[in-house]
Amino acid sequence: MQQLVIDSNGKVPIPPDVMRKYGLAPGSKVTFDDRDDKIIIEPLRPPSNGAEKSRKRRSMHDMVGFLGKDPKSLNTLMEERRRDREKEDRPFGS
Repeated sequence: MQQLVIDSNGKVPIPPDVMRKYGLAPGSKVTFDDRDDKIIIEPLRPPSNGAEKSRKRRSMHDMVGFLGKDPKSLNTLMEERRRDREKEDRPFGS
């Protein structure tokens, strides 16, 4: 259990690991309920109509290792990006 401090504006910072776990980001909406002498905060999810899936925001930390352990994939990706930058730096029409 973490202890948090309410600031002078009545705000409580949500720990980053909790935000990641529940897919929260600045601007996310939550519900706030006071029941049974407890405060309950829940992420507000848009109603699911089947056609639209809510996407959890992922941080760079969550994506560590997505290319696998072989550095070849990363090297290929970095080489492609280097070539893209060179093209972007060329004068128009050359």
